[in-house]
Amino acid sequence: MSGHDGYTRYTLRIPDALYERVKSAAGEKSVNAEIVATLEKFYPDIDHIDDRPEQDRMKFNYILQEMKKLLDEYSED
Repeated sequence: MSGHDGYTRYTLRIPDALYERVKSAAGEKSVNAEIVATLEKFYPDIDHIDDRPEQDRMKFNYILQEMKKLLDEYSED
């Protein structure tokens, strides 16, 4: 087997109805591509946040600010 291609293979079991919704949402893309795209939205690579569209970056910054507020409140207790 040759070198690592940068992907981890992982078997995923999901309910049939969910699979059909993902398949429908994928349209011309593969189901795998749709799942990866959805995961990328919810788990952004913070090292490359500047590559994201401005609106996503604004949302992400808002979430970070809110998390910081919560952490600050927690540390004051």
